[in-house]
Amino acid sequence: MPHPDRLCTEVAKRPEVIKWADGRASFGVIPMFVLDKWGIDLKKERAW
Repeated sequence: MPHPDRLCTEVAKRPEVIKWADGRASFGVIPMFVLDKWGIDLKKERAW
């Protein structure tokens, strides 16, 4: 799990945000709002 001192924003440093992000990252889950915001289409982007 990342240490808060290594994160940039105050929101990212919150324990509940770190726990949420680490949990989803561990399972490779990308929230839909992130895909939409970043303009990622997984059907085109996935190589596996």
